Amino acid sequence: MPRHEDVRVSLPVLVLGLPKAGTTSLASYFACGGLDTSHYKCVGLAERDDSFASDGSTMEQTCGRCIRDALAMNEPPLRSCGNFEAWAQMDVAGRPLARSGEVGLDGAGAGGGASDDTCFFPQIDALDALDAEFPKATFVLNRRASPEAWLRSVDGWNDLRERLRDCDVGGLPAGAGAEGPEGDAELLAFVERHEANVRAFVSAHPSHELVEVTIEDPDAGRALEAAFGITAECWGRENAGELGSLEGNAAAAPR
Repeated sequence: MPRHEDVRVSLPVLVLGLPKAGTTSLASYFACGGLDTSHYKCVGLAERDDSFASDGSTMEQTCGRCIRDALAMNEPPLRSCGNFEAWAQMDVAGRPLARSGEVGLDGAGAGGGASDDTCFFPQIDALDALDAEFPKATFVLNRRASPEAWLRSVDGWNDLRERLRDCDVGGLPAGAGAEGPEGDAELLAFVERHEANVRAFVSAHPSHELVEVTIEDPDAGRALEAAFGITAECWGRENAGELGSLEGNAAAAPR
């Protein structure tokens, strides 16, 4: 992938933090800096018949489902799903909008297509494949000020805790993370383990640059500017509530 003329790091940029750790604000930041950026939604696999609308145009679906399907088909996971310069939220957790009977981002409604139950976290369960496709990609480890702060944010976003509980993600088996002290401890250990695993992976694969950012840090914008060369003014343009939302993503994608 060609290097963006204004950005100091090797592309693509892969955001590896968990949901509710500022992925939407990072998407806004990279888009503001001129990078072709995905957040939660990607184009469909060209090989899949259901990736196209009746008029032949490409349909959008969740990045998590697209990446999972690409891997199952032995296709490059990122190039198959849009080949973006920055990937802000690659994961999908459970049934987006399905419980309300609305149409989800992948076009499936309540009880609808197979994508309804998709739960896939590439930054956890496909990190080797991402490295194989882009061995010089820049990784971003975005995190909350503490594991407890992340858990509070999870609990404050609709049914995300139930989605995580029902997933079967590396380090968080199905059923783990239910409400209560035991579930709290499981989720706290999950986020701590994930952050440690990302650092260990980069240590073992030094071709990747790792940029860590604590999203509540008042100096986060300046730290990002120092790392990427994109002005700090791009950070916080939508920095309200859960650090902003991108049009079309706020309803279904935990940020």
